Amino acid sequence: MLDSIDIVVWDFDGVINRNYDDKGFLWHRNLEADLGVSFASLQEDLFGERWRSVLRGETQILDLLTNCLRRVGFRGKAESFLNYWMTRDFLIDPDIVAIIKQLRNLGKQQAVATNNEPGRTNLLWTEHGLCHLCQHLFSSGRMGVLKPEPAFFATVEQSLNAQPDRLLLIDDTLENVEAALERGWQATLYGDFSMWTLGIPEQLREKVGLT
Repeated sequence: MLDSIDIVVWDFDGVINRNYDDKGFLWHRNLEADLGVSFASLQEDLFGERWRSVLRGETQILDLLTNCLRRVGFRGKAESFLNYWMTRDFLIDPDIVAIIKQLRNLGKQQAVATNNEPGRTNLLWTEHGLCHLCQHLFSSGRMGVLKPEPAFFATVEQSLNAQPDRLLLIDDTLENVEAALERGWQATLYGDFSMWTLGIPEQLREKVGLT
């Protein structure tokens, strides 16, 4: 596979960032004990249809979060809640970092392609150091489109001036992988977000031809 790709395009959450396990996302495990908020009471309201608007950069996450927290009776500041969330939602996988570095050493360009709102995008790129690993960042919050929409992949192709068949997407969401394949990309499903299943780095290493 290595000889047939020029640019590796990485999903962030669930691939570079191992922020869930087989029971779901990790950041809210102690939420009720720490902040007195039940995640179950918040989940449907926060991650409903308006969440897609947040991911597109059309709605500010703090605006949505403020309204949701008010409805569940949270008396603290939404900014404090968001900081609690963000500080617990980054668990960068050192094994994937090692694979990225190895691919870079082999002359392969590296890109991140993620459905994330602008504030979290800035955090993952700067404070969590992806800018030192990857040359390119594509985020739904900056682009105004989401994976698996064709426009997301078209923007990546145009921005990189790349032939689709020379791009490899590594993603934990089947719909994203299928959308990339439809555009002529190479793509591999790493884990399976729909089943809360994380990928195995050594299997990925073998699949891309690093073993």
